[in-house]
Amino acid sequence: MRSIYIRFTLITPFIFFMSSTVISDTEDLFAGILMLADKNEQYLRTSPNRLKDSVLETYLQDLTCKLAGSRCSDIRAYLLRSPSFNAFMMPNGAMFVYSGLLLRMSTTSELAFVIGHELAHYFESHGLNQAVNVKRTQQIANVLTLGQSANSKLLISGIAQGYLSAYSRSDESEADAVGAKLLVSAGFDPNAASSVWINFLPEYATLGAQKYSFFATHPMPVARADNLKAIGETFDDEITTPDINESRLPRLVEDDRVNFLTDELRNTKTEQFLTILDSQKKFAKLDDGLYGYLCAKSWEQSIKNKNLSKEGMDVAVKKANSCYEQGDSSKNGMPSSAYKSWGRLNEKLGRPCAAIPKYQKYIQMEPNARDVSFVSRRLKKLDCAEL
Repeated sequence: MRSIYIRFTLITPFIFFMSSTVISDTEDLFAGILMLADKNEQYLRTSPNRLKDSVLETYLQDLTCKLAGSRCSDIRAYLLRSPSFNAFMMPNGAMFVYSGLLLRMSTTSELAFVIGHELAHYFESHGLNQAVNVKRTQQIANVLTLGQSANSKLLISGIAQGYLSAYSRSDESEADAVGAKLLVSAGFDPNAASSVWINFLPEYATLGAQKYSFFATHPMPVARADNLKAIGETFDDEITTPDINESRLPRLVEDDRVNFLTDELRNTKTEQFLTILDSQKKFAKLDDGLYGYLCAKSWEQSIKNKNLSKEGMDVAVKKANSCYEQGDSSKNGMPSSAYKSWGRLNEKLGRPCAAIPKYQKYIQMEPNARDVSFVSRRLKKLDCAEL
């Protein structure tokens, strides 16, 4: 549809508010949609939520160009720090990949398929074609105009949802097929297309009612994995021996992995987070001590739930302590902050005899930490006859 990319200069942030205007001319509507996309791109590009990691962004752009081929110059790839299994493509050639997606990809080929899928939306003009629906245009435009005073994370979510919800199930299925073809053409493993969704199934099972909002317009993961597996098998005779370093992506994410996992911890429920942790342990070889600490923190978060029953509270406390013990007994032990958290948990539960050695361990590991004097004062207030 749009082989030549034309940029539009924006004059005012409200120029795209079309709630009272019905655009009858399709070309004018397309022009308005592209202008709106440019404005959204400008906002997200300068957002504090953009992940400005030059190594990762260069890697992402290079991977995108490998898939896009001669249309590489049309595409601009960005990273957003957001704990979500997500990426989206704007009709102006701007693609945004979430840190939560990078975290969940076990190989380079898996990420390549997701990028190929998003490129397919752009190459097949899915966004522009769906945007002929003026109500959809109004929805996205209204979200944008609210952004002058909205929370940045809320606005980003609204912008993404505006583009994601524009695709029909048939669009998604076509993007899967075209994305798989791009994957093979660029020398990547076509089986990675199905493994993206197979790996997601344990997490998907924990989502409850959340499953149905996103997958109302997207094929269900099981069906999607089966379909992509069948598509991948059609390329068996075309597979070359690619010079693809499948472990490069997990290695590049390593420096940010703890931060990405912390984002997930703050924004997901315990059961879902634990499935993410398990996958990290499986393909990223997450350190046992760190696993134990993050596992415990996840159970501690559930303890804060005011609606949790006494029985549920007891289970959560037991699970948290078990995770801490598991991490403590690992080869390298846990991060120093884990022992402070462990001590605080036991202190809150009225278990001074359990809290004291944990606080002592923290001080031993971090004698020059800023809060050592504070932790020491807490220690003095604790009384344990056993010790």
